[in-house]
Parts: sequence; C-alpha cells; structure tokens
Amino acid sequence: MRNGGLTAPAELEALERFDQSLEEQPSAARLQGLRQEMTHPESLSVFVAWHQERPVSKAWIRYYPNRTFADLWGGGTLPEYRRRGVYGALVSVRAAEARQCGVQYLTVDALPTSQPILERIGFERLTTTTPYTLEPR
Repeated sequence: MRNGGLTAPAELEALERFDQSLEEQPSAARLQGLRQEMTHPESLSVFVAWHQERPVSKAWIRYYPNRTFADLWGGGTLPEYRRRGVYGALVSVRAAEARQCGVQYLTVDALPTSQPILERIGFERLTTTTPYTLEPR
C-alpha cells in the first residue's frame, strides 16, 4: 500500500498553482492525465512539498503492474527553494515508497541540473535522451 502525497484528483490544483508560481503555462492536458491516472492509485503517486500554504516543489512516480521498475517524473522546485534539499527529499520519499512496494529499479529522465543530486543519492547515469515534439498539422 502506498502513502502517496496527494490522494484526490482535486488536490492537483496545487500543481496548477505551482506551475503558475514558476511562471510556466499550466498544462491542462497533463493535469487532466494525472487526474485520470489518480483514479488508479496503484499506478501513480503524486507528491507536493509545501512551505506554509505554498507549493514549492512537485514530483510523481508511476508504477507498472508486474514490472520491477517504476519511473520518477515531474520533479521541479521553485528557484528560491532550490539548494535546500527539497528536490532530493522528494526523490528519497518516492524511492522509499517504491521499495515498500517491492520495486527494484527506478528510472528518471532528468535535466542536467538534477544529475549531481541524483548521483549523490545513488543513481547511476545509464544514457541520455533527446526530446522531440511533433507539431500538429
């Protein structure tokens, strides 16, 4: 049984407020997808780190039935809260939850700025990815 940070799809509004705090355009499609995934709590846990009543960092973990790995996604921290261990704490809490669920391996597709943090925690870089987007015609 996972504890997961957020337990109700309505709580994802915190992620929308977080994206606005980062001056990023909230992704309605991403939030809708996460809301849908949260109806199957065995496949997703969403975490938000708070300072007082303000979301300052976010992250989630996806689980797959009958697989020995899970994926870490969505990690992001407000600039004024970086270098305080918040991102690392969210990685650690997701890793601990994954261990409790019997997951043997974690994958993360992270920005280069996250690499030193992940390596300090014990992750090993296996490869790199090149992101692409397909524009609608």
